[in-house]
Amino acid sequence: MKKIRIEIDSGSGDNELLQSKSAPSALVGISKICVVSVMPFSNTAFENKFKVGLGPITGANYQVKDNIGYDLTALQNAVNQAAANSLVVAVGGLAAAMAADNTTVPYIALTGADFTPSSSSSFWGGISLNAATLHSEQLRHLHFRHGKNPAKTCLLYNSANPNFSNREKALFSFSQAVNIDQTTSAGAVDGLFNAAFAAIDAHTNPDGSAAIEAIIASADAFFTFPAYKDSLITQAGNRYMVYPFNDYRTQGNVQPAGGSSTIHGPRRSLVEIYLKLGLKAKAVLKGSTNTGWDKEPLGDALDQ
Repeated sequence: MKKIRIEIDSGSGDNELLQSKSAPSALVGISKICVVSVMPFSNTAFENKFKVGLGPITGANYQVKDNIGYDLTALQNAVNQAAANSLVVAVGGLAAAMAADNTTVPYIALTGADFTPSSSSSFWGGISLNAATLHSEQLRHLHFRHGKNPAKTCLLYNSANPNFSNREKALFSFSQAVNIDQTTSAGAVDGLFNAAFAAIDAHTNPDGSAAIEAIIASADAFFTFPAYKDSLITQAGNRYMVYPFNDYRTQGNVQPAGGSSTIHGPRRSLVEIYLKLGLKAKAVLKGSTNTGWDKEPLGDALDQ
């Protein structure tokens, strides 16, 4: 049995031993990549940059199973159906990583929140965006830079993604759900966001003034998918919004409103992070079984 040392980047620059695992020799000799994604991935800017990092690979050795949604059983089935000698790349949020972790298939992951891999899984590293823990910094910036009351700031979250959103809601006095997953038609998204914002507007003080001063958008994968991101921004109008990734202003066709929005999240954009994930997958194809568990640092708030 071969011992594998997995190390974690604590974010402070120190490398700590995450855990030691025993891996069957059958897991050695990875030659294929299988991307398992919660959201659409094929032919997106995210896939394009992932492939830049991955480098040349033949079609027979590259597989994508995407737009699966948040159902852990469906995601786990997709992982288990990966071709032999594949590295699974779990993307689109915490659910994909949790599903992969419940198998013996070797995998790396891109997650919005940290998690502790099982000692019986074959976790070979990845990237955590730390997004679920960044809300305190977003609330701090809103208060000291814009005078927004944290108690009057609302989280807009995806109720289809409870493994992630339940971690997000703890800091908020107000939270508003939108339910979007792989079954949601593109034509329905505008109406869903519009209804959510109307519900937020319905919170009023006794004098009839708005009770909500600002809204923070979750780092949910479907919210970030370019077409749905455009809808979110459009329906937000001139309400004061905080968006979690720089991609909200660089991807898609609609940019956040000037004077009433802030970009505040990981220092790197998602497209940059997907390129980095592709480099980790490339390292596995070259024989690595420990690509590191990187924590993306918080970037500066960018007021639009």
